[in-house]
Amino acid sequence: MVTSGYTDTRLLINGEWCDAASGKTLDVINPATGKPIGKVAHAGIPDLDRALAAAQRGFEAWRKIPANERATTMRKAAALVRERASDIARLMVQEQGKPFAEARVEMLSA
Repeated sequence: MVTSGYTDTRLLINGEWCDAASGKTLDVINPATGKPIGKVAHAGIPDLDRALAAAQRGFEAWRKIPANERATTMRKAAALVRERASDIARLMVQEQGKPFAEARVEMLSA
């Protein structure tokens, strides 16, 4: 049984958490109860345009980093996902109704 609270989610654009330009949000519904457990920012075209521009700038910077350094960074990111697999899996259970064991395996194989 999941007992932890669900954190409302904003948009991550250019390394900063922000609300949607429109201020719109969407409810996250727990499929087991049909009740809202949180909200997520609802991105619109202006948000997508900002995210695309930030991603392009990030790609230009990332491609200049030597492959061995990029690999080290990716290994560190994978280690963080593995370290937090159970916590992330609990959120997946709340959002998707997926069994915990299945959600955890999915995170460990990501």
